[in-house]
Amino acid sequence: MAQYGKGLLFIFTLLPFLNACGGRENTQEKNQGATMKILAGTYTQGKSEGIYRLSFDPATGALVNEGLAVKAAQPSFVAAGRDVVYAVNETDAFNGQPGGGLSAFRWKEGREQLTLINSQNTEGAHPCYLSLSGNGRYLSAANYTGGNVALFRLNENGALLEGPVIRQHSGSGPNPQRQEGPHAHCALWRPDG
Repeated sequence: MAQYGKGLLFIFTLLPFLNACGGRENTQEKNQGATMKILAGTYTQGKSEGIYRLSFDPATGALVNEGLAVKAAQPSFVAAGRDVVYAVNETDAFNGQPGGGLSAFRWKEGREQLTLINSQNTEGAHPCYLSLSGNGRYLSAANYTGGNVALFRLNENGALLEGPVIRQHSGSGPNPQRQEGPHAHCALWRPDG
């Protein structure tokens, strides 16, 4: 597990949750013989290089590394649309500007490799979570250290448009070592958009 960094740990944490949702019997019946394809974002300070493709066999519990899909800087959280994959770049500076980044990737033929469409600065340090809107036109990102949430518009091919809407939070908590300021963890879409 150390080879992939902390991003892979998220998958192991998420899989039992996904299996528990919607009924075990139904999920097991649907997945008999079906291998699930998974993307794993990673931290890239060590041996890891970016976003990896994995396959998971629910019948046997086997999780297999199928290889690097794309090299990327600190893609610790990944969200996949139909043909486009989005990843945070969990940094405090991106493309020479303060703040982290978001990157949009398109699948190459065969869906084994990703190619960069574009990247944008999130206007807040260390983005740690992103969420694609139900209609596929917007992407939200939570900037942990920046204490804010960024909302990006997407164009027809899935590229991130410039000029995100920023919602800056303020305040502190009772633990001055951990809660000196706001830390945005998540930015989800309501069912009504």
